[in-house]
Formats: sequence, structure tokens, C-alpha cells
Amino acid sequence: MNGDNQKKRYISWDYARIISAFLVIVAHLSEAVHNAYGRNVLFISTSNSGLGSVAVVVFFLISGASLAVSNAEIADVKTFYKKRFKSIFPLFWALWMLMYIKKCISAHSLFWGGHPLKLLLSFIGMDGYFYYLSPNYYSLGEWFLGIIILMYVFYPILLRIRKLPGLRLGFDFLLVLLYVLNIIIDPFKMNQFRNPISCLFVFYVGIIIGENAADLDRLMNTYKGAIVGAVLFVFLLITVIVPMPFVNFVVITDITGILLFANIVFFYNLFVGKHSGEEKKDIRFLVKLSKATYAVFLVQHILINNVFLYFFSWFDNDTISNIMVLICSVIIFAIGVFIDILWDWIVSFFDKTQNSIGVNRG
Repeated sequence: MNGDNQKKRYISWDYARIISAFLVIVAHLSEAVHNAYGRNVLFISTSNSGLGSVAVVVFFLISGASLAVSNAEIADVKTFYKKRFKSIFPLFWALWMLMYIKKCISAHSLFWGGHPLKLLLSFIGMDGYFYYLSPNYYSLGEWFLGIIILMYVFYPILLRIRKLPGLRLGFDFLLVLLYVLNIIIDPFKMNQFRNPISCLFVFYVGIIIGENAADLDRLMNTYKGAIVGAVLFVFLLITVIVPMPFVNFVVITDITGILLFANIVFFYNLFVGKHSGEEKKDIRFLVKLSKATYAVFLVQHILINNVFLYFFSWFDNDTISNIMVLICSVIIFAIGVFIDILWDWIVSFFDKTQNSIGVNRG
């Protein structure tokens, strides 16, 4: 790995994460409005892929790339897992518990999700991922949370593989082979886009991007970078506009997601980043929004199904529906950011209280 990569933060990736989170909300709200009221909403899919699925591919890429930069070396695996644990589970448990209590009240039962042992799936964040097998206590977080937890668990192993050239080459070949076989035989009998092999493949591509991020960053600041960016934009338009029924939907979705990520990064570096000068206040704002996308992911379906979908019953017009989808998506994103800020304040308050108690005891 290039030494320039170490611990550097690529703000364009935060930019891509924010845009992708917004697209996920737009896609999910559009689909909900279409299913509930039969509206012709524009933002459900491209010509070949679901818009939300394409945005999720971008998230997997960013997750793998970010880890490859921030955790290019793992001195202590326990510390690595502890940091991932703290970034995922406390907020998830807090929000899940609120939804669990709400459902207990409405169902008049503590075990509305089936056998009590299924609560363990919720405890480890895997209820949404395994919901396709059997109903459980899934309340928020979707399938995405479960698979990203698995990717984080596997990352130290993947990093070790990437450090050994011979093993790396063999694993690269094996993963590509599994990806192809996965499409042909569908071994998991679940949504192919969501199964472990499909997700691992994209996450792994993200790791490779992260390992080469410094070289790619330098490329963008040259005339060759502008040419590459223009070519990638043309390819993105083709995958979005031109129907390709002969291409497997997982493959075309992954390709579209990779192209979308590349285009967002190129656009930011060639236009936004240069003109803003990446001032500290701009960076802090983008980083804060990027961090808040996790809270956005957790609560978006709750807000869509329990609050915002109701507003679309007030009118029966496709144009107004499309405008409202965008407006409501901005509000949902803002609520997610507020929840993230509130959670940070709660954590900070308890940390200060705990430290104060410790000082007094001392």
C-alpha cells in the first residue's frame, strides 16, 4: 500500500456517502408511495437497477475503502472490534429498544416476534438480515446492518490476506469465481444482491480502492483524470439509461454503483473540492453529515412507514408526489442528523458524569 494513504481522510468519500444515503431514502420513500397509492414516482429505479441498491453498493465500497485507509495495519484486533462495536451497537440497541417497546404495547405481548431466542438475532444486529428465513423481532436497521457487521468481522482476515501476495492472488481468483458461480446457481436462495458473496465482492473492491486511493487522488488532479472522469460519466449514463436485460441484475447493479461512486468522487475533486478549498468548517460539516448517515439508515424506514407516507394521502397527483418525495427525504435525512447529534450529546453527558464520579471517588 502507498504510504501516502495512511490515516488520510478522503472528503470526497464523505460526499459520496451523504449523496448515497439521500438516494436510499428517496428510493425507499418512492417505492412506498408507489406501493401504497399507485403513484408514478420517478426515483424507484434506473433502467436496469433499483436506485436504492445502487446507492447501497456505494456504501459497501466506501466501507471497504475507508477501512483500508484508516486500518491499513491492525496492531490489536480487540481494539479494532471494540471501535466497530461502539460505532454500531449502542445507538442500534437504544433505537431498537424504543421500537420493541412500541410493538409490545401495540401487540400486547413481549414476544410478538416469535420464540424468545430470536431476540438474540436483534441483540447482535442480524434480525433484519435473517428476516427472510423467518419472522423475528426485526424493528429497524434492515438487512444492510447485518451484512455490514459481517464485513467488519471479516475485515482483519481480508487484511491479512492482502498482506500476503501469493495468498492474495489466489483469494482474488477465488472470490471472482465465487461471484460468478453465485450468479449462476444462487446457493443462498435469497435476494442475490444481498447474499454474503455478492456483498463481500463489492466490499473487497472497496478495500482495493482504498489501498490505491493516494494514486487515484493524484490522477484526478491531472488532465488524464479529467478524461477518465468524462469517460466514466458516459459509462454511468449508459448503465442508467440503456436497458440491458441480458445482464444479470446483480452485475449491472454493482457496475452502476461502482461508476456512481467514481463519478461522485471525480466530480467532488474536480469541481467542489477545488472551489471550496476544503476549508476546515466545510470539512467538519461534511464529516458530521457523513457520520450521521448511520443514524439515517437506522430510522429511515420507521419514519417513512409511520409518518411521512401518510402525507401522500392528502393529494392524488404524480408531479406533486415526486416533489414531495424529495422534500420529505431531506426532512428524513435532517431527522437522522438530529438523532446522531442527540446521541453524541447523550454519550458525552454520560462520559463526563462517569469521569466526574471517578474523580470524586479518587
